[in-house]
Amino acid sequence: SKVKDEPPSREMNPALTAIATAKQLEEASLKSGKLALSVSAAIKLGAPARDDLEWIIANGSPAGRLYAAAILSRFDQSAAKEAYRALAAGMGDVNIDFVGAHEHCHYSVADIATDQTSPKPLIELVPGYSQKLREKP
Repeated sequence: SKVKDEPPSREMNPALTAIATAKQLEEASLKSGKLALSVSAAIKLGAPARDDLEWIIANGSPAGRLYAAAILSRFDQSAAKEAYRALAAGMGDVNIDFVGAHEHCHYSVADIATDQTSPKPLIELVPGYSQKLREKP
């Protein structure tokens, strides 16, 4: 699938639209991040946003797809793990900028997917996500 810079062709909550077009990933602890408020708002939408999250996983920017999978994991771990597997298989070699509290680098989609589905993820994309995976293997 092609990576597009135009806004998504779907009416969604503004927070989800921001996530769908995300240009980079930011560590959850980065409160000054461009996406911190959108990610928090999307998490609060919860399970009712599932259709939009699945649409983003299929159609969003590479960073947006990873964020959508991370948010999905907050209420459906198995669907999120499957989404990560599909993203790694379909666009694993795509690189994404990552901004952390003490680093700015880039990772491949496959690297992020591997990290996020590991027993102890090193990168926290959404608040509480890493802890949640540890609680439910």
